[in-house]
Amino acid sequence: MVCEGISCCTWRSDLQTELTTQAHPLHKSFLGLRLLKAFALDVATGFGIFVFVLIAALVIHTIHYPALFLIVVSASLFAASYLRGAYSPLNPWLHGLIIGLGAAVPVVLLGKAFVGLLLGPMEIAILIVPSLVCGCGAQVQSFWKEDQRAPAFCAGIALLLCLVAGDKMLVPRILSASASKPMNKPAPPFVLTKLDGSEISLASLKGRVVVLDFWGTWCAPCLAEMPAFDTLYNRYKSNPDVVFVLVNSGLNGDTPEKVRRFSEKRGLQIPVALDTTETAQSLGATLLPTFVILDKTGAIRLESSGFRDSNELQKTVTGEVEVLLASK
Repeated sequence: MVCEGISCCTWRSDLQTELTTQAHPLHKSFLGLRLLKAFALDVATGFGIFVFVLIAALVIHTIHYPALFLIVVSASLFAASYLRGAYSPLNPWLHGLIIGLGAAVPVVLLGKAFVGLLLGPMEIAILIVPSLVCGCGAQVQSFWKEDQRAPAFCAGIALLLCLVAGDKMLVPRILSASASKPMNKPAPPFVLTKLDGSEISLASLKGRVVVLDFWGTWCAPCLAEMPAFDTLYNRYKSNPDVVFVLVNSGLNGDTPEKVRRFSEKRGLQIPVALDTTETAQSLGATLLPTFVILDKTGAIRLESSGFRDSNELQKTVTGEVEVLLASK
């Protein structure tokens, strides 16, 4: 009886092992599908946050106020990753990385497509910071599920302190560094063609302070800055020592005829020219919008890239022009 019992138990054990072994591939397949589903949902969540932030930027103009924009973006990413963390089987930081990239990659791609964004330190930060915020949100959810309330609160407070410090110390430095580059170097020779067919060359501009604004009809930030440049032009148009020119980049299908129709529709008074000789690249204007200020000797004194609100733009340009007019 004992032997029969042992044999029976052995048989059941062997059968259970065989069934487990046979079920193993199915289990692996199910696990793979679950992970794939989690990955897809995290990417979709990140992209959804990108769409939400984009709509918020357009509707309530958060992008004009860096602090408010940082709060909206960070709160959205943190909340999304926290909520997703309750259902995701992934490691919290891997989960946060996927959501963060799902939100950040479209930003970089759109920036590259529409404003000529290049992959520099700021763009790398755009890719990294959202992932860190999302990872923190997912980690707080993980702590909360395990009833570790103290670590959850500490992680949330640490993130808040980092965001405050970033807003006060890092954001202004990054914006100022990327926006304006004072310099004093000779501008390379260039020729611009105005809409009426006449040409503007560097040689013809010597002895005058020159403001060149590079733009595109498809570039939303460029269009937002145009009224400010029109105002500046009207302020200085009676001064023969100051020249303002809007220089169309000729990118993304901006033909002379298209630019002419656009200028007429907008009622622009400021002179408009076409960049037919890659002047933007030679002057270092690799991002739109960008304006360049030349002094009376033809040297580049200021190069400013990226969007500025009307007041800041007029203040910056006026200040530099007045300084250059006063110099001999």
